[in-house]
Amino acid sequence: MYAGLDRAGYRLAGWSWGMWDWDWWRTPRADRVAARLARKASAGDIVVIHDGHHKNPDADRRHAAETVRRLVSTLRAKGFTFGRLCE
Repeated sequence: MYAGLDRAGYRLAGWSWGMWDWDWWRTPRADRVAARLARKASAGDIVVIHDGHHKNPDADRRHAAETVRRLVSTLRAKGFTFGRLCE
């Protein structure tokens, strides 16, 4: 698989273990999710924030944007920087 990705000019990436926005059978809340992710974050982590399910286009997705706003602010205050996977 890695050789095929290399030949095609692609890089494999995945999110970091435990760095997802799952809120354990509760309605996602930005304050809870952002606080948990900020506690667990370390250099190089890739975080996944879902904004809802594609089968429900009318779902309220504000929690995702608010989670990102809070998380980025908190991580920057801790000295983290952000970059792209690909140029």
